[in-house]
Amino acid sequence: MRMIEQGINFYTSVNVVFFVTAAITSVLFLKLSTSWGDTFSLWLTLERFVTAVNGHPARLVSRMKVMTVVVLLLAALEHTLSIATSLSSVSVCYDRGGLPLLVEGYFMAKYRKTFTIISYSLWRGILLFALQVITTFIWNFADLFVILVSMGLAAHFRQLNAALSQARGKIRHEGFWRTRRESYNALAVLTRAINDYVGPVVLISYASNLYFTCLQLLIVTKRKSTTNSLYNFYFFFSLLYLIVRTVIISLQAADVYLESQKPRPVLFSVPSPSFCREVQRFLLQVNTDNVALTGCDFFSVTRSFMLTVAGTIITYIVILVQFDSNATGDDTPHPNRTVSCTCTDLKIYNC
Repeated sequence: MRMIEQGINFYTSVNVVFFVTAAITSVLFLKLSTSWGDTFSLWLTLERFVTAVNGHPARLVSRMKVMTVVVLLLAALEHTLSIATSLSSVSVCYDRGGLPLLVEGYFMAKYRKTFTIISYSLWRGILLFALQVITTFIWNFADLFVILVSMGLAAHFRQLNAALSQARGKIRHEGFWRTRRESYNALAVLTRAINDYVGPVVLISYASNLYFTCLQLLIVTKRKSTTNSLYNFYFFFSLLYLIVRTVIISLQAADVYLESQKPRPVLFSVPSPSFCREVQRFLLQVNTDNVALTGCDFFSVTRSFMLTVAGTIITYIVILVQFDSNATGDDTPHPNRTVSCTCTDLKIYNC
């Protein structure tokens, strides 16, 4: 509705992008769930082989649980601050009619355009609120899913590298190198199989994070001096949370590629008496096989890719600030604006 009335820009397209992203992510996870059994069976089979050779990664489950709790708590805090910011902008409704009018004012402010098309009712407001909570969870869960998968893959590569580092510069028989090469190859096969399934999720995750990071930066740089402190705190916290979450997903996913390259110096330092065909095959695979998570093969997630994303964000922000100097967002609170607590206040249709 806002896009039709005001044209397409960052402010009017945010809700469309948010809900479309959540819808696409939901479809991807539904598709993933239909074949996850085969993927899990492959993961379990290869993991048993790898752990039999290198052992189990230390405290992997505990670190995954901590990461899950941290990400979900920060997501809940960010969403709570969003609600509190919206409530503060309609706090006058509480003075006019208590809690019921405050709730109605919140729904009228949050879903203003929706209730200019359909008549307002409490259950519709609650339904829209529930839908927004679900889509917010989906948006955060996509990143969390990629983070946890990356942690699992990188941990097994790290375990293999620990075993290889103990043999660095030492004489080892051919069977030792064959076992380690087969273990590395099993992890490479597993990474490619997982990447075939999570690649679309990685792509949509980076695309949405890039969009919303640019949006939050644009809002922060163009915020009005009259905005209240809660509004400022929310957008700064939301921006910080989004950047931190993007950095975490990038670092964890990049660790898969980083750990897959670490056997190289160990293999280069193999003593001549131990150098054999297995070492040669191992070194060839490490040098030529691109073991990394990708966004549908459009890009590989490496640490250098993080710098590319950061440079892209800075470029977009400079362009947006220059060419969007006259754009304003309806979400920006204006102290002198009349607050609509009921549908009658909107004066758009007969309530």
